[in-house]
Amino acid sequence: MKKFFAVIKREYLQRVRTRFFVVTSLVGPLMFALFGIVPLYIARMNIGGPTRLAVIDQSGKVYDRFREALLQTVDEDEDDELDGERADPNQQEQMQRKPSFGRTHFEVELVPSSGRPLEELKRELNERVRRNELDGYVVIPADILSDGTISVGDEVRVVEDDRSAVPDRA
Repeated sequence: MKKFFAVIKREYLQRVRTRFFVVTSLVGPLMFALFGIVPLYIARMNIGGPTRLAVIDQSGKVYDRFREALLQTVDEDEDDELDGERADPNQQEQMQRKPSFGRTHFEVELVPSSGRPLEELKRELNERVRRNELDGYVVIPADILSDGTISVGDEVRVVEDDRSAVPDRA
């Protein structure tokens, strides 16, 4: 048994004396910490501002509902949260500080056509997108209520959003 422990001791000391063991002993925990901290830091960063959209509403009827749907701030998770009456003060504070990961905020503006042709409006909005004044634009055609399709601008940098543009209200 003494020979067995002597062999184990020799092998252990031989491994511990290598540069690789020393480097990994120092860098390993540091890497684990970085892999845990950096994603949290990135997730908490508020990257960019709101998505700036211009809307050409040729129907004259849909813009308000379209804007309302984009600016809607109601969380789908609100039903799952505790009632304020049942939660203690610490829980209430935590619920108020709840992060808004993945939420997209919009600034929506109505572009008045003022009798100008659609192609001229599109050129103007494409130029605003190129100058970084807008992130994109949406054209709501006059027959939207019968056809149900909209077109998105040529020079669009719109972030994806999982909410529908116009909610169904039966």
